Amino acid sequence: MTELLGLAALAVGGYWIAKRVKKQMANVESQIFERAAGAEKQRPTAKLVQDPVTGKYRPE
Repeated sequence: MTELLGLAALAVGGYWIAKRVKKQMANVESQIFERAAGAEKQRPTAKLVQDPVTGKYRPE
């Protein structure tokens, strides 16, 4: 009987830990997404122009 109660306690504890980890992972993913979207808006985009002599691209 004691083993059964211990197993039930482990199952409940494991479920609680898995739920907390999943919630924390979603929170981190949300923060990463927000920061990536903000960084994309801040970065200026430069046009590239091809140098006719070398054929390499450089910023305008």
